[in-house]
Amino acid sequence: MTQNRHPERLGAFIDALAELIGSEPHEGDLLRRGGKLLAQLVSHDDWLADEFAQPDPARYQQFLLHADPQQRFSVVSFV
Repeated sequence: MTQNRHPERLGAFIDALAELIGSEPHEGDLLRRGGKLLAQLVSHDDWLADEFAQPDPARYQQFLLHADPQQRFSVVSFV
């Protein structure tokens, strides 16, 4: 059975993180609030496309999921 995918969760995380960074919070606040956003995202396992979650038996892999156009952050998956 194919699991339903919800890629919009990743999009919502990216949008919320960009908004948070754009508000120019103090570092501690950025880490606290950004950490909560990340925890909310990874509390579900249905947002990452299978192609970005496949392990390589010989080495770890890194997939770029998003690069902020203003070069403030990036989102990657490590498998």
